[in-house]
Parts: sequence; structure tokens; C-alpha cells
Amino acid sequence: MAGTLRGIGTLGGAVTISNGGRLAPGDSPGTLTVAAPVVMSAGSTLALDIDGTGTGSGAGNYSRLLVSGANSSFTGRRHPAGP
Repeated sequence: MAGTLRGIGTLGGAVTISNGGRLAPGDSPGTLTVAAPVVMSAGSTLALDIDGTGTGSGAGNYSRLLVSGANSSFTGRRHPAGP
């Protein structure tokens, strides 16, 4: 994927973020769960909203990516974003 994958909920299939692609879990913020491998290629970005210490949605919380798939790989950039 070379666009942006953003949202909350659970994905059951493998996720690959290509060079130039962006994975932004949550809905400013929130939790995205992937029950399969996640591969972040070189040149991809993991963007996380950080606005507090909670794990819910909305103000005062932060985004989470929960991955349960074996053989996941994160070689892209990590980008924390605050309010």
C-alpha cells in the first residue's frame, strides 16, 4: 500500500505498507488491531497521535497499533504527533 491506512477496529489479513505509504492507527486517537503480520517497508511511516495517557478515543488519549501476527517487520519511520 502506498497511500494511508488509518482507522480503528480489527484487520484479519496481512498488512504491507510500501515505500511512501503511511500507517496511522486510530481515529485521532484510537486503537487498530491487526491479527496478522504487519510489514512496514523502508520509506514507510507509522504515525501515532499522542494527546495524553489514556487508550480510548478522543482528547487525553494516544493511538495504538496492536499486532498479533508472527514475522512482522518495522523498517520504516516512526512519527509521534501531538496536539
